[in-house]
This record gives sequence, C-alpha cells and structure tokens, in this order.
Amino acid sequence: MTDNIPFIADLHCHSTASDGTLSPIDLVKRGISLHLSGLSITDHDTVNAYHEALPFAKEQSFPLLLGAEFTSLFDDQSIHLLAYAFQMDHPNIINLVERQKLRREERNRAVLKQLEERGFHLDYEELIPSKDKGVLGRPHIAAAMIRRGYVKNVREAFDKYLGDNKSCYVLSSAPTAEEVVSKIHEANGFIFIAHPHLIKKRRTLNGLLKLPFDGIEGRYAKMPPSRNKGYIQIAKERRWMICGGSDFHGERAYPVALGDSWTDEETFKKLYQRFTENNPQWQTT
Repeated sequence: MTDNIPFIADLHCHSTASDGTLSPIDLVKRGISLHLSGLSITDHDTVNAYHEALPFAKEQSFPLLLGAEFTSLFDDQSIHLLAYAFQMDHPNIINLVERQKLRREERNRAVLKQLEERGFHLDYEELIPSKDKGVLGRPHIAAAMIRRGYVKNVREAFDKYLGDNKSCYVLSSAPTAEEVVSKIHEANGFIFIAHPHLIKKRRTLNGLLKLPFDGIEGRYAKMPPSRNKGYIQIAKERRWMICGGSDFHGERAYPVALGDSWTDEETFKKLYQRFTENNPQWQTT
C-alpha cells in the first residue's frame, strides 16, 4: 500500500452466487477500482463465487480471501456465521454446502406454500430470474413478489410476510452453530459471529459467546460506531479477532457501498496466510 491509501479489507459482501446484484468477477473489479486492500465474498451457504472469482483475482494480483456466510441454529434462533480461509475442497465444506442447498430449497417451498394460502401464487421457477443464479433465499422470493405486483419493494415483503417471525416466515432445519464451528475448524478455517447486533436476545448472544469462535464481526457498515464498540470490546476480552465488512449486496439492494466497513491489516494478513496455506494454488501476494 502507498502512504496515501489506507488499508481497507471488506470481508462481508455478496454476489449473484447468492443474493447480491453483482457477479463475482464484477465484485472483484469493484474492489480493485475502489483500491481496497483485500476482499472476501461471503455468499450465503455457498462458495460457488470462487470458481470464477479466484482465477480472475489471481490474474489481477488482488488478494481475494475465501469466505462464506453460513446459516446455523442456536437457541431456536437463526444465526449467521462468517467462515474464512478454510480448505475449499475439504469434505466438510462440500457436505455443508450441499446440506444447506437442500435445506434452502425445502424452506423456500414451505414459504411459497404459506404465501399461496394468503392468495399470493408464485411458482418455484420464478425465483430464478436468470440461469446464473446460485443459492436461492428470501430475497429472491421478495423479488418475485415485486414482479408479480404483490408488494412494492423488498422492505414491504419482509416487513409483512418474509421477515423473521412474520406471517410467512419458516424456521428452517439448519445445522447447529456448534456443528458449523466444528466443521470449519476441521477444515482448518476461522469462524466468526456475523453482525451480532442483529441477535435480539441477550441470552442467545451470551450462549454463543461460550462457543470456540475465532472472532466476531465488530465493525459493520449498517451500525453506528457506538454500537460496534461494545462488540469490539467483547472480542478484546476474549482475545478474538475482529473482522468488519459492508454486507454489500448491490446499490439497489441496501444503502451501503463496498468498503464502507473494514478489517485491519494484521487480521487480514493472518486470515489470508491461512487461506494460502490451505489453498496454495490461489496465492496472489
């Protein structure tokens, strides 16, 4: 890095492999154009983005860190966990991704059934607006509802029907947080609690903090620094790493930009070193 450009690594963003609006390559291009120091595409329950993003990033000598945002269950709550630097072809990862894909399909069909009972008819195929779409979830259902004219925007779809504990919400049978933590560690990766600000019950967060995580997302673009501060302190008390990211999905999806939150240089280098040890063919720096 030059003296005039700060170190900013965004370790939380999404591509069209899940519910983002930019392709994996376009997301890397955006990171390069913004002079980011590093990036991790953390699509929901999949690593499909990396099949094209890693070769492109290597060509551009841009440090792209392997990552994913896995859904888990803890205390009967849906909890998102950020995994980084694991061995990409480890059997645990292959198994976890496949299980999550099947779980998501079951859940999506259950949500469509709930919507049908309320007079909103959607065919499953409508959730796939283009053949390059990867893992499907509630944002895709919301988009289909907008196309049908059932709701005006994504917020209305979630506030009235799809959001947690709303009328058409379905709690899926995701693996437990304990299982996801164990599987990522067995694949020699690091595992973080994602956006802890969104965990509503203090009891749930307190229970999670007893699990052997490697870190917590203590910098999150959608939360003010005053709220981030408490989670940074939690990490320091436990000697955990602190990651940060924008949770960027695309300009039309959420009011944040890529690079709006960040992970520091020391943490990124530690994660990236583990990634290249596990996947030496993708080392770029």
